Amino acid sequence: RIQLTEQEAPRGIIFDRQGKLLAISVHTFLLDKDDKRVEISQAQVKDLEQQGLASENFQGPLGKIYEEVKRKYPLGDAAAHILGYTSVYQEQDIVPVNNQSHNQAVGRLGIEQTYNDLLTGKVGKRLVEVDTFGKKVSILGKEDFRGGKDLYTTIDLDLQKIAYESLSRQTDKIGTKKGAVVVQNPATGEVLALASNPSFDPENIGKSVSDLEKPFFNRAIQGVYPPGSVFKIVTALAGLESGRVSAETEIEDVGQFELGGSTFANWYFLKYGKTDGVIKIHKAIARSNDIFFYKVAEKFGFESLRETAKKFGFGKISGIDLPAEAVGLVPDEVWKKSAYGDNWFLGDTMHFGIGQGFLLTTPIQVNVMTSYMATGKLFKPYIVSKIKGEDFDEVTFGGNLLTENLVKFDNFQLVRNGMRDACKVGGTGAPFFNTNYDV
Repeated sequence: RIQLTEQEAPRGIIFDRQGKLLAISVHTFLLDKDDKRVEISQAQVKDLEQQGLASENFQGPLGKIYEEVKRKYPLGDAAAHILGYTSVYQEQDIVPVNNQSHNQAVGRLGIEQTYNDLLTGKVGKRLVEVDTFGKKVSILGKEDFRGGKDLYTTIDLDLQKIAYESLSRQTDKIGTKKGAVVVQNPATGEVLALASNPSFDPENIGKSVSDLEKPFFNRAIQGVYPPGSVFKIVTALAGLESGRVSAETEIEDVGQFELGGSTFANWYFLKYGKTDGVIKIHKAIARSNDIFFYKVAEKFGFESLRETAKKFGFGKISGIDLPAEAVGLVPDEVWKKSAYGDNWFLGDTMHFGIGQGFLLTTPIQVNVMTSYMATGKLFKPYIVSKIKGEDFDEVTFGGNLLTENLVKFDNFQLVRNGMRDACKVGGTGAPFFNTNYDV
């Protein structure tokens, strides 16, 4: 009889920016006797085959040898949402055309999923002639496996570990399991670290499947939240670009006011019972003054604010090379009518102006906006920087500049100066008041 057997190929290796291992496939050997499997070494495999006691190609007196490929992730749960994991083929999976085999593992989540076709190797094949007892007579043909292509990423392994551990400590400290961190080089779009909590063990996903805290959910790119006061950057720029607000525009912080039966207040008044008095936009940014930005949003209107938000990438995916990125929501009158059966009111615009209300953003979208404020350029965030194959074919990726000069330079600098003063005494960025560097 003739039997065709397949040998699973190792997936491509995934490296960090320094060439350190993030994911690698290792071969393991199992000796199967009466459905009981024991892991054995490659040396033991050689001895058993030489003695005719067991083989990968036939059932011997001591059983049959099976070779498996296991995926190893040195960082464990610390990089799980970047890398993802692998599992056996499922009926709904699409097998890459050039790697047609159901015996290959399939990438799930992270870049294992995004780059699955490239990471997947080509199975090895053996045409074996066996006798009536299933014992090998001869190998009629053999085709060696080919490993998948290797990926080089922008991730810094050490920084990734620090980011994840810091996030975990903080979520434990404040009593929630949920949080996200994104670290990006604003001058290139390279993502240096990305973490989401809670996480999972990519080498043992079974223990996380029933976790109600959704450990497989990547909050850095899939979680949508009202951005809060960081959105005042967009509101400030929208007001300045409209021409209805200038560096000299003065608005009085009255602490709180009422509109349509609702109270709109500033955090400083609610917490300390105090006001900032008459202020201009520079101080309003440094003090994160809600009253100022409520009034700014009222002054130039919702449409200008909405269009500026879209320019900065809100309401659409950033394009990062990770699967299932969320779009978020930049609402409008039509959306509210459809979702709530109600009209859009001035109060909705005011809430929008301080990053609250119906506005929903992902952490990666906020990261793109703040990266623009650091450089004046809007880059697409990315993780894989180079792809390399066994035959030394190589493809390198660089930063993808989406746009620049979104706003006038003077307006850009004015907002940046306000943000700088937020991190000095008198601002709101208290952790930075005593640092020996500028933020």
